[in-house]
Amino acid sequence: PLMIACIPPADSNFEESLSTLKYANRARNIKNTPIINRDPNSHLIAQLRKEIGWLRHFLKESGVTLTHVPGAPGTPSYISPPRESSSLSPSKQHSGMGGQEEQ
Repeated sequence: PLMIACIPPADSNFEESLSTLKYANRARNIKNTPIINRDPNSHLIAQLRKEIGWLRHFLKESGVTLTHVPGAPGTPSYISPPRESSSLSPSKQHSGMGGQEEQ
């Protein structure tokens, strides 16, 4: 930024010249920081869409399949279970001690 302050050399304009110099000095010290004027709802929607994309990617990498409801894109109607990562069978995982059912 450039500011030009015109000061006459005459003594009769000393007060006005001094005032002009003080103003120019104050104006030189002004710092502007531009910010993007965004609607908070639009910003929130963009963040949530990004999170949904990340979650879909995570589910896909985990072996979960999403089936969409007709007429409602992006809404899962059924989520398949993830791939088994444990060597235990489901009956041993949910049973009591030693694989015996609690009564």
